[in-house]
Order: sequence, then structure tokens, then C-alpha cells
Amino acid sequence: MANAEQQNEPPLSAKDFKIYNRAAEQMEYYHGLLRLSWNMLWEASTSGRLPPYMKMRQFITEGLRFAQHLEIHHSIEENHVFPHLAKKMPEFRTGRGRQAAELLRQHRQIHKGLEEFQKYLEECQEGKQELEFDVLRGKMEGWREVLWTHLDQEVKTLGAENMRRYWTKEEMPRIPIYNDMMNIETLGDSAVVAVHLRILMEGWMRNLTVGIYRLSIPENEEPFSHSQFGILA
Repeated sequence: MANAEQQNEPPLSAKDFKIYNRAAEQMEYYHGLLRLSWNMLWEASTSGRLPPYMKMRQFITEGLRFAQHLEIHHSIEENHVFPHLAKKMPEFRTGRGRQAAELLRQHRQIHKGLEEFQKYLEECQEGKQELEFDVLRGKMEGWREVLWTHLDQEVKTLGAENMRRYWTKEEMPRIPIYNDMMNIETLGDSAVVAVHLRILMEGWMRNLTVGIYRLSIPENEEPFSHSQFGILA
């Protein structure tokens, strides 16, 4: 809730709001990709039917890509984004157990469920198990609520009205949010960042194209190849 000091602050101009809301907009974009993937997986697990444009092998691959996407997304946040924000914002500070900020605790809860989800899909991919939709749903239900709460709360925390409490307009462009990751050298761990960006772009292109055209993909092919969209492997 806004305190008295916040309530007395003058409204942000449109220009200043854009500056202060930049981090939230960037985060919401990537969270949107995660929601698209989750919804596809959840819809299949609750309806008991594959999406009309997918074979089982492709569906399992998409589930594993979602898991990889989420894991790398959180890794970059915890190693590059959150440490910078934590210099001024208690919402991003690390610690043991409940000493950690709520957003960090949510990461831990999410990854407990994600590990079981990923393990099950890997066993299905390797032929050790046959995928059953009710089992998959059980692997998603336990962390569904915390994931969706986290996706919304993180964006809200990075919103303009909260960011103005901690940062000046001059400081905002120096916060390492995702646009900055296009300049890989500024962050180090360039391979990890490059892989993350490639996964995000692949996911966006795949969901956009499949969602619009409902392409029928032969079972013996990957959903899309890098070369189709000029994405480097």
C-alpha cells in the first residue's frame, strides 16, 4: 500500500512514467511468453487432449523448453538483475530461509515443482514412462498458484510508482533489464545470456506462428528450425 509520502508525490508525467515503468514492461513481455507456454501445457493436461497442431513428442519437447526457459530466466534474474535492484530495494534482497525477500522465496518454491515437472517429461522423452495427462497435471498443480502470483507480483514491484521510490530518472537506464542483455559483454556469462535470448525468440516466433496458423508439423520434424527465422544455433 502507498504510504503518506507516496500519496503526496506529484503524478508522473507521461515521459517520466515511461522511464520508470521500463523494467516492468520488459519483465511483462518475458512473463507473457511464459504464460503462453504454461497455458498450452495446462490446457492439454486438464482437457486430456494434445493441441491440434502437435504430436506427443513435440508436446513433450515444448514442455521441456518451457522448463529450460523458466530456469534460465530465473538464473539471469538472480545473478544479474536482482543484485543490482537489491542495492536499494528490499523486495530483491537475498537471505537464508524467510530472511530472503518474498520474490526470492517464490523462486525456490517454483523450482521445487519445476524439478519434478521436468524430471517427469525427461522420463517420457526417454521412453521410461508414457505421458499421462492427469499425471502431468499433478506435476503442475502444486506450484501453479505461486508461479502466477510471482509473475504478477514481480511486474508490479518493478512498476513506475514503486521504482520512483528508490531510483532517480538518471539511474533507471543503468538497471540491467533485458534490453541491456542484447549487449552481452556488459554482463559477462555471455553464453548463458545468449542462450536465454535465443530461447525467448524461438518461443515467441513459435507461439505466434503456430497460434495464428495452427500449422501441422510432421511428427519426424522439430516444430521449427533456427534457419526458418534466421536464428543462429
